[in-house]
Amino acid sequence: MTNQPNSLEWRQRAHDIKNIVATISMVADELLEASASRPKTLGRRLERSCSRVLELCCSEDRMIEDDGQPSMLSRVVADVIELGEGIAHPGIDLRFQSPEIVFCEGTASAVFRILANLLTNAIVAIGSNPGGVRIAARVSERGWINIVVADTGPGLGSSTASCSSGALPVSMGLGLTIAQSLTSRIGGTLKLEETGPAGTIFVLSFPIP
Repeated sequence: MTNQPNSLEWRQRAHDIKNIVATISMVADELLEASASRPKTLGRRLERSCSRVLELCCSEDRMIEDDGQPSMLSRVVADVIELGEGIAHPGIDLRFQSPEIVFCEGTASAVFRILANLLTNAIVAIGSNPGGVRIAARVSERGWINIVVADTGPGLGSSTASCSSGALPVSMGLGLTIAQSLTSRIGGTLKLEETGPAGTIFVLSFPIP
């Protein structure tokens, strides 16, 4: 018998769907106002977002399993930025830098969800103010992938504890809890490197599968 997702997993899935549906809504609005040169690009974004929602709704909890299919880290990060562009206002600059690293599709799916939650939180923190979010990845000397997510938001207040400890403040919300849970499942760590009025920096590290 196949194990069914538990209550927390369903909450995580619902949270992911909410973020993606927000992107679909924004893209749909852009399509209504788009010039003749834009609908094709926006249509592709809409198709990808709809596909992700269908995967989350119809699949069992297989997101961490290694299905043998390769995936590129640069493509995963690009997809995360594309999601962010659907919910960020024009005054937020989203940038990424990622090496061409191949890893399994199961881990790629988890990394997408982790980064999507971190990016969404950053965009919400910046709000209607001008600002930016930068995602940069590199391979460490010990063969781990380190991904930095840095934003120019107002910071997380008095919280300075490492997220890898598992003691996450409830006020940080479900998105960060999801990110921490998924990070543990791929054998990695998620740390709050820095937070304050100048912005917040998270570092996601995990071994290359």
